Amino acid sequence: EPCEMKVSCTVLNERK
Repeated sequence: EPCEMKVSCTVLNERK
């Protein structure tokens, strides 16, 4: 499952 417009994914991406 690709994440692009997902809050769960965005938050994880910002915490990278």
